[in-house]
Amino acid sequence: MTPTQRTALMGHWWPEACAAQGWDCHDRELRLRVLSDAVGRPLESASELDSGPDIDLVLRHFALLKDQVLTETADAGSRRRLNFRIQQLSAELGELNGKQGSPLGYALALTMDAWDTRDFDSLSLHQLEQLRNTLTDRLRAKRRALKANEPERRAA
Repeated sequence: MTPTQRTALMGHWWPEACAAQGWDCHDRELRLRVLSDAVGRPLESASELDSGPDIDLVLRHFALLKDQVLTETADAGSRRRLNFRIQQLSAELGELNGKQGSPLGYALALTMDAWDTRDFDSLSLHQLEQLRNTLTDRLRAKRRALKANEPERRAA
């Protein structure tokens, strides 16, 4: 769990769920029991939560405790994280290639070539993972190529 997620858990999510249920938000044993129920395994500390799927499960569970219905699919958190990373990688590749325009331009071109679509929402989770991996590999290759050409630029 990231420090930001820990702050949100202890400062907002847990107290709000407790208020909705009429629980004491300072009851550590209760908090660990509820968190364990949310992730489906026993926890000895909230620090054992990972920053991805576990947090998604906790948020969904707390929303139920607060009587808020979530209409997201089970993989919505993973899709958000993949889309964010794809946007970062695409923007960096676009900059390294000297291209102006949309930060997603590079990723959109790959998506069009591979799956004949420009709509990230239509891609499966597996396809988004493939796209992220392709962008990561191309960024590494681009960085290596730039680093290999660095001595030539200094000598010139």
